[in-house]
Amino acid sequence: MPIISVRDSLSTLGQGLPFSIATSPLRTAIATIKSGVWDSTLTGMVAKGYGIEALCLFLDVLEVDLLARVIALNLYTPHNGAVRRTNRVRNAWQIGEIRQLIGLWELNLSTQYISTKLERSPGAIRAKALWLGLPRRPRGSIISDYADVPVKPLKTKRTRWDNELSTQVIDRILAYQHYIAVAHDLDLTPGQVRSKIQVLGLPKDRDRNLLTMNFRPDSPEAKALRAKHVIRRCQEWGRVFVAERGQHPPFCPAFRKTEEFKSRSAMFSGH
Repeated sequence: MPIISVRDSLSTLGQGLPFSIATSPLRTAIATIKSGVWDSTLTGMVAKGYGIEALCLFLDVLEVDLLARVIALNLYTPHNGAVRRTNRVRNAWQIGEIRQLIGLWELNLSTQYISTKLERSPGAIRAKALWLGLPRRPRGSIISDYADVPVKPLKTKRTRWDNELSTQVIDRILAYQHYIAVAHDLDLTPGQVRSKIQVLGLPKDRDRNLLTMNFRPDSPEAKALRAKHVIRRCQEWGRVFVAERGQHPPFCPAFRKTEEFKSRSAMFSGH
């Protein structure tokens, strides 16, 4: 087997990490080596009690691929609980940071190196690795002299929303597709999809037991939910939104929250 450098490995970590994917002939060999390390990471995270949603989110995989590997490794089936939200936690870890930590940890890079790249203390790195259930690494395998390896800073992904993209999100949410899978299929971030669910007026009380990682618009559950809703267009902004069938609101939920709409309502109500 050819010798693979850390620099080559860093350039082929894959989606979800801030490294470019190289078309190196060593990619197959790297993937073979990495799969064994990834299995130990998955085993540790399952043992820590992480659910399917968290595992898919942190490891950047689809549910079908995750469960196939869980079965192959003879692990306990993860639960279906939701990921704990950390929106109001000060200096909370972002999903991209967690994925980057996992990738650098699997490459046996030192805690000090990871600390520098993620701009967090070594103690925070060790605590997060323990919290995630990442595997212990033999001391002699730790690499600490790759400070010159470039790591691009994480950037917030911005998307120009239009009615076509909104309609795609509507179709998938009404088909009971999980918002993480919607984000994956449409090249969005999970946060963007979650925020759009409210902005588009989509139902937020979907049965979690019916959620799927695949887009199946012809399923009976999807047809039943779609039959209860209709896509309308905002008279003021021209944006598409969802309303329950039989109701005819002329304005989208986002416009109804504006001061302009509130002033209009107060004027017509005589206040």
